[in-house]
Amino acid sequence: MKLPPSVITLKVHDGKHRISLWLPVVILWPLLLLAAVILMPLALIAQLILLPLGVRPFTVVAALYEIVVFTRGTMVDVVSGTDDKKTIVKIKIV
Repeated sequence: MKLPPSVITLKVHDGKHRISLWLPVVILWPLLLLAAVILMPLALIAQLILLPLGVRPFTVVAALYEIVVFTRGTMVDVVSGTDDKKTIVKIKIV
């Protein structure tokens, strides 16, 4: 089963300070589900209007979900500056 990301970790380290943040993205998913349930009647009306024209809006929604799901496991490492003033930023999507 394909699941969307649940946590984003952000670590910033310069020579003197080290910051580590855990951002719980899983909190946003129930809110998005509630918004989807509320907007479902409008989506069904749009489907009925656009289907004879050959446009399939639910295909776009499915593609956007796939993009979000495949961001899981992404790691970004950025190193900036010289050896004296080096800043390291690490982002991991779990």
